[in-house]
Amino acid sequence: MTRLLIAPALLLLVLGSAACDRSAFSDDARAELSARSRDLTERLTAARSGRDSTAWDKPVAKWELPSMLSEASGLALTSDDRLFTHGDETGDVYELDYRRGVVVKRFQLGPEPVTDDFEAIVVRDSMLMLMTAKGRFYEFREGDNAERVPYRTWDVQLDDACRDFEGAYYDSTTSEMVMACKVARGKNAGLLIYRVSLADGASGYSRIDIPADTIRARMPDWKEFSASDITLRRDNGNWLLVAGPENGYLEMVPDGRVVRMRSLPRGHPQAEGLAMTRDGLLLVADEAARSRATLTVYPGPLR
Repeated sequence: MTRLLIAPALLLLVLGSAACDRSAFSDDARAELSARSRDLTERLTAARSGRDSTAWDKPVAKWELPSMLSEASGLALTSDDRLFTHGDETGDVYELDYRRGVVVKRFQLGPEPVTDDFEAIVVRDSMLMLMTAKGRFYEFREGDNAERVPYRTWDVQLDDACRDFEGAYYDSTTSEMVMACKVARGKNAGLLIYRVSLADGASGYSRIDIPADTIRARMPDWKEFSASDITLRRDNGNWLLVAGPENGYLEMVPDGRVVRMRSLPRGHPQAEGLAMTRDGLLLVADEAARSRATLTVYPGPLR
């Protein structure tokens, strides 16, 4: 299991070592997991009641991740809302139960250990992908716990305006890979987002540029927006992004119009992953900084 910080009471429960096998849970552990799920549901109901205008900035749960996920990077949800994450340097993939704070399973790429600069995880139909900072994709099927799975690699052909990528998701409605640039080239380079066509027989890409001056006009303390992850807001089709270096949060229409730009709530030392569930929960993963890596659960998109 993981360790749990429940907001707003911020109670810390130490529940033992990480576990990947549900059948290995003791009766006490199963009872604790049921209590966690029940508590989250109660907190979510209260947050969405409308009685507290600041509820959307308050987590309904915050899970302290095990040491093997100290460099937790991207987040991705399957069509049935199961959550996957990964480390930064090895081809290890983890499924997390974000409602109860449990590592469900861990599997690995290749017959031999795979190392690379992995920055994002993507779900495309029935397949998973890890993306490197240079835009190389490792594609593979979901594995069982402790399984090693085969993979294939492929690269996207883009311009050289971006030095490093850290965020990506697959848009099934347009058959496009949407990639957010963390480090752009040029003095006034702000936020770059690429839309890469993956439709059968199609090729090419388009690029959205948000200049640094546009970002600074709304957030003077930011020099740029160093995107760490990007995901889809499922209720309205907008894109949501986080930027670890700026401790920032951004919502934009896919045509490039920014509708919200703000700082993240307190408690995010290095936001690296972002996902939104079908029932509206916003999930934010932070790498270990001053303490352990965390997965924070908000009742919905930040306002």
